[in-house]
Amino acid sequence: MVGREREPPNSTHGGMLADSMGLGKTLETLGCIAANKPSEEDIRQGAKTTLIVVPVNAVAQWIDEVIKHFNEKISVAHYKASNKQSRAWLDSNSIWITSYEISSQYPTDKITREIEGTTT
Repeated sequence: MVGREREPPNSTHGGMLADSMGLGKTLETLGCIAANKPSEEDIRQGAKTTLIVVPVNAVAQWIDEVIKHFNEKISVAHYKASNKQSRAWLDSNSIWITSYEISSQYPTDKITREIEGTTT
């Protein structure tokens, strides 16, 4: 899966893991994150953070699993509707976890322009 996601070389689109409950999605995802840190090119293109979108009732479990398996080596945060922070603050975490409900509200036009570096 990782090799497929790396091609073509100039695109960073992510991936989706949608197995049934109990098949190890959390550990598989965390292993993939640990083994495939962003390259310098990914970072230059603004793709240094991993976004994990889960049902709202699974957010706390995912955060606990990241902390359990990575200790303080990788930072994790819960992105909520109340997170009205700067781009620098968003970039300060390696993993963001949010719910489907929150992700369906983004990106707004304003956020898209900020990400692209335009203000028009």
